Amino acid sequence: MKTIKLEVNNNIYDKLIWLLKQFNSEDLKIETEKDASIKKYLQNQLKELDSENAEFLSMEELDIKLEKTISKYED
Repeated sequence: MKTIKLEVNNNIYDKLIWLLKQFNSEDLKIETEKDASIKKYLQNQLKELDSENAEFLSMEELDIKLEKTISKYED
């Protein structure tokens, strides 16, 4: 598959999306900016895991961290 990036005026966005959705999903995949940012985030997380620089927490450490965060915003 090939990728095309388009900048579309708000006036025609809905019409263009409607048109693109008429194609078979196996032939055309629509990726929104939100999808792209999530994909980039996940790719960065995977790189961090692969490079062995990721920080892991035990369940107890996670629980303590969550409790501190919750209590910080409760007041």
